Amino acid sequence: MKERWQKILHWQHLTMFIIVVVTLIMHFSIIMIPDKLLFDEAFYVGDARSIVQGNGTLRTEHPPLGKFFIATGELIFNGFAPPEKSTGEKNQQGIGNDSNDTAIKVSNASGLSLNTTIKIDGEAMDIVSIDAARNEIIVKRGAAGTAISSHLAQQMIYVFTDNPFGWRFFSVIMGTISLILFYFICRELGMPKIGVNIALFLLAFENITFVQASVGMLDVYVVTFSMATFYLYLRGKYLPAGIFAALSVMAKLNGALVIPVIVLHWLFARRDRIKYFILSMIFAPVSYFLMLPVVNFTIQGVWTSPFLLTKVMFNATKSLTFANVNHEVMQVPWTWLTHRMRIAYWFKPDYFGDLSIQIWALGLPAAGYMFLRSLWRNKAAWFGLCWFIGIYVLWIPIVWITDRVTYGYYIYPVVGAICIGLGVWLTDILKLGVRWKEGKLKWWGLGLVGTLLTAHFALFVLSSPVFTRWFAGI
Repeated sequence: MKERWQKILHWQHLTMFIIVVVTLIMHFSIIMIPDKLLFDEAFYVGDARSIVQGNGTLRTEHPPLGKFFIATGELIFNGFAPPEKSTGEKNQQGIGNDSNDTAIKVSNASGLSLNTTIKIDGEAMDIVSIDAARNEIIVKRGAAGTAISSHLAQQMIYVFTDNPFGWRFFSVIMGTISLILFYFICRELGMPKIGVNIALFLLAFENITFVQASVGMLDVYVVTFSMATFYLYLRGKYLPAGIFAALSVMAKLNGALVIPVIVLHWLFARRDRIKYFILSMIFAPVSYFLMLPVVNFTIQGVWTSPFLLTKVMFNATKSLTFANVNHEVMQVPWTWLTHRMRIAYWFKPDYFGDLSIQIWALGLPAAGYMFLRSLWRNKAAWFGLCWFIGIYVLWIPIVWITDRVTYGYYIYPVVGAICIGLGVWLTDILKLGVRWKEGKLKWWGLGLVGTLLTAHFALFVLSSPVFTRWFAGI
């Protein structure tokens, strides 16, 4: 028995296992809180509902893969049936296409429930008030991403029967997989064990990492497939890496930024098997065009040319510019790490789609340190720097040229690079302490690293939805 426990305690992946299990437990402890659509879940869950109902996608600007996962969760956890049922009630008057037209006469208001999402003739609406005496409901129009339109009287009222477990389940699973992949990425980069564990700890208990893996949005799928791409590339499996790069793009178009990351790293740090690498990079777009119509068929039910689908996506995003969009959380990329914007997805419990203050403050210094260490051919610093440049820095000329609107939470795919930089940095501080065992520097180094990691977790406790629900008495 003692030997068995010793084997467990000396298992090389023990820290990773503990961190992954702890975060997974935290995710499932809040997966049903709140039990309403938060932030952009309104768009993506509304899209998933439409897909499961057989009506196809509502969000033509996004590729199908992330939507497929959300819709699959909706289908599985609703008993493989469309997530709606008839209330037996009907609207008693025509409804206009004005967003202010929110008072609706119904056959029996007492048969409806407050804070539920209903559907009338294809438009989703949130019930915000019920007047049973007058058989009238007050609704929020265009809920769950559906368009506001006119409706005739005597339309059947349906209520959605899905819940957050379905639309958030695969986000949690993919977020957990991304942590495991990140751990093995750090190991492939030759980071010392302590550095690997520091980087993983910082990433796992980073606010935006946890939040994005807790909500039904597309970004977590991009990050997970990007991590898989990086891991396969570092293992020298260039062709599978190209396939997973295509999957990253099929989750969300900004997944294409994984390609410049690995191209930069290959040019500066590898330059091996040139023909195989070039073939693999060519195979990435080929894989995209081969797989896109297949995945799209699963959500649309029709076969469509991948070139037409791509054209539709690009045309749909053309109007999404800073000149045409007015949103409180839009932010140009060159200010993501210089001007911290608090992006509130939900309050009590608090879901904030932004970097924690310490990771935000150390983002640019970590990138600078990776540059310095890359001059001494540190493998982790090299790759972390390429990751930072390819997925963060490249956003700057992209936005300059296209005026494409971006939001502060788009920094999420860059967090892994920052954590690698901090892992290298803090490990070097600890190494300095080892060289000066008898001096004060050792204790200064240990104290600094210990304080930073403790503060990181403490701030996570103060800001994450897992713990702020306690503060709110939920």
